[in-house]
Amino acid sequence: MSNYYVVGFTHENPLAHTNYFHNEGVRLIKDSVQRLRGLSREQLQSLEQAVVYTLLMLPPHLRQQFQGATIREAEPDRVQQQAKLDMMLNPLAEYEQYDQVHFLNEVAVRMYKEGGIDLEILGTVSEDDLPEGCNRSLRGPYVPN
Repeated sequence: MSNYYVVGFTHENPLAHTNYFHNEGVRLIKDSVQRLRGLSREQLQSLEQAVVYTLLMLPPHLRQQFQGATIREAEPDRVQQQAKLDMMLNPLAEYEQYDQVHFLNEVAVRMYKEGGIDLEILGTVSEDDLPEGCNRSLRGPYVPN
């Protein structure tokens, strides 16, 4: 079982703007894929994967606007939509102040650091304790420079 490092970005953090954090992760993985060509079979078999989960939530200013919102008539096909809306509007208390919250495995933390992005780690959680509403947003092979 893996541990994940928690990072949160407020509205003021440039990493929260226009998917910059995600886009940089994609770029770093693409760069890493280019380095796969020179690896031996043994190295390829033991390749590490960078993994990032993202908590599905609305930023605080939007949460205030939509507080108490419901989807009309809880029809069977809309029950899931309502549950997702509730989750986006009511994040865990420790994450309420953030626009974005991400959970990175150790490889992803190293990848971002080696890519010049310093992250403030808020804490760690085990894979089993990832909050409901987390979706894997990034995964790929990582070969250090």
